[in-house]
Amino acid sequence: MKKVLLLLSACCIYIVSDAQVVADRDQWTCNSVHENLYTQLNAGKTVVIAMQGLDCPGCNQNAPYLDTFASNNKSKLRVWSALQLMAGSGGTCSGVQSWQQTHGYNDIFTFLDSSNYWMSTYSAEWLVIDPADKSIKYKGFDRNMAFTEARKIFDPTSVSNVNTMQSVNIYPNPANNILNIELQQDAQVAIYTIDGRNICTVQYAKGSNTMNIGHLANGMYLLDIYTSEGRAQSKILKY
Repeated sequence: MKKVLLLLSACCIYIVSDAQVVADRDQWTCNSVHENLYTQLNAGKTVVIAMQGLDCPGCNQNAPYLDTFASNNKSKLRVWSALQLMAGSGGTCSGVQSWQQTHGYNDIFTFLDSSNYWMSTYSAEWLVIDPADKSIKYKGFDRNMAFTEARKIFDPTSVSNVNTMQSVNIYPNPANNILNIELQQDAQVAIYTIDGRNICTVQYAKGSNTMNIGHLANGMYLLDIYTSEGRAQSKILKY
């Protein structure tokens, strides 16, 4: 089990076997619209489930990125969000409707999970389900890892060619204290050790940004850039 730091929160990643098959499930909105999990999978769509939804503290600010990911890949991907907290509304249908009117995310299937089914059953924040055998390919708390595992299923070329993204400029490399990161679109930037341990994940806006790496031990690190278009990765040397 690897410990990670995601947006300054200590979490755990749970490794699961490919043999773990997710149970079939119908989920309903407050407007009596429903989707069936196996129907989506049988249509060839990779299903990503955000089990604590988009209404938990810190989740809502990431929802537009999630909606973009869902929209850009809707032919091969379906994103579900299990709304629970509704910002203090007690998990009511009026709370769901207010949330939808306020935020207007279009390509995420949101449903009220007041029974906490997904979280209590699978004990994680994210599930990624492979339509080929209905197995869980990722179960854990790192959104970026969930997105990466989803792409491995529905668009493996974009993941294998992670170094080809041209919209990112990182310098200097090697670096001692400050990395300059120039982006052509909003992105999340994550630093990992060579053995895959997440050091930190930071949200950056389009344009010129700086990352302070002065506190890191000298050595080689992996810098992952996640945007709605895909993922880029670069090795950086801290000295």
